Amino acid sequence: MRINRVKKSIKKAVASLFALCFLAVFTLPVAASDGSVPQVVLDARQGVVRIVNEGADFIATGTGFAVGSERQPYIVTNYHVVEDSEELFIFYDTGRYVEGRVYKEYPGKDLAVIKPSEPIPDVQPLPLATGVVDSGQAVYALGFPGASDMLAQGFDEQEYDSLEDYLQDVVADKQSMTVTNGIISAIRTSNLISYNGEEEVKMVQTNAAINNGNSGGPLLNAAGHVVGVNAIGLSGFDTIEAMNGSIHVDELARVLKKDGVPYTLSDGTGTAEGQGLTPTPEPSMDPTTIAVVAIGLVVAVAAIAVVVVVLVRNRKPSVKREMTLLQFERGNFRMNELELLDKTMRFLQELTGLEKGTDVYTLLTPENILVGPKGISLRKKKNKEEDAGAIKIYPGYSAPESYDNRSSEASSVYFVGAMMSLLLTGNRPENALRRKENGSVAFPNAPDTLQQIINEAMDTAEATRLPDLYSLQYRLGNAVVNIQYENGYMQAQYTGY
Repeated sequence: MRINRVKKSIKKAVASLFALCFLAVFTLPVAASDGSVPQVVLDARQGVVRIVNEGADFIATGTGFAVGSERQPYIVTNYHVVEDSEELFIFYDTGRYVEGRVYKEYPGKDLAVIKPSEPIPDVQPLPLATGVVDSGQAVYALGFPGASDMLAQGFDEQEYDSLEDYLQDVVADKQSMTVTNGIISAIRTSNLISYNGEEEVKMVQTNAAINNGNSGGPLLNAAGHVVGVNAIGLSGFDTIEAMNGSIHVDELARVLKKDGVPYTLSDGTGTAEGQGLTPTPEPSMDPTTIAVVAIGLVVAVAAIAVVVVVLVRNRKPSVKREMTLLQFERGNFRMNELELLDKTMRFLQELTGLEKGTDVYTLLTPENILVGPKGISLRKKKNKEEDAGAIKIYPGYSAPESYDNRSSEASSVYFVGAMMSLLLTGNRPENALRRKENGSVAFPNAPDTLQQIINEAMDTAEATRLPDLYSLQYRLGNAVVNIQYENGYMQAQYTGY
């Protein structure tokens, strides 16, 4: 077993999990009582599992649910839950798991199917809904937010000598699973979750809270049937309290049928070969209900239109190939806030996972950082002998103390903050010494949380700057990205990392 890598991966994973799930701790829904949730929904917890994805330099968690048969279940989840996996572990109780592998993946629809290496004890596959899936229906989101670990183990970082020790502590008992209720707000088509940004996906919009770690879990109707796969959570509209998205059951049934993955339908049809989905009948509504639904749809469509326009506007021109920071600057590219937050968090995981003793600051140069569609990374990770000696200065990126031939962990934070400023605006930041002289900040009167964090990372006073990369990672994990539009702000966060 690769103990050394496990130690680094576990430490980084716990730090990242703490950061990404801090908000979920305070928004974690209270478990509903038997009196408020149908018993069939509570029974469906027996079909829900927790997934741990071990990659080359990370560990991530998410949720999944069983389809098929008890003898040979398959686990449905999101693609982003299993992305870049080297090993997958399917937990059916705390410390109890079976291994699995990615059997089918559909990045364009953010769906994936895992095949367990052996039967999962007592798992109950969940049926896919074949009846009406429409606005106003009660729904329930099941899953394992990452905050479950914090609630069980406390907020102190855990040290593990092996991956096996870590796996024994993963919280996955049914009582720790959250059940959040809501209603279906609308059914619509969106490319918001598509990994290529182009493929349209049928979505179930709901106000049932979907927190970090819920990704891949089932969205159930009152009969305990799957109507969607939880994928994304949005909140903070002035006029809309919460918008959460699940991939519509029609999309799931379509890909399962296409690839012969077994599933069962709520009407009792469906075979081991995954025969087709019964067509959803047209709902019957009286004129008053139709009018109310129509008004609701108009409002929802207007809100979604604003979001899509802002996202597209902020994302163009986008990065289509890997390039250095200097090439990014010359190309006048920009990232939107969601993309920048996601890619920077992953980049910080790479930096904090470097071998102990590595002088990170010597690796942070405009030529050594690569930006591409898949993320941000270092071109080379090993120091060279010629890197020793006088600290090189990169105007706009280098911290003020670098001009005195001195660096610290806070100097690395400054460089990453400058990088984020460039990726967000398309412009290299002003020289640090000039800003120190005139007392300016990167984003004067910063209107949102992300810009405030960049200001903290680029504070010209080393003593008041964020002290290390872990602190920056923590601040970003607690951030709720604000996307400005003409009537206010939308706060958005992806789930499941």
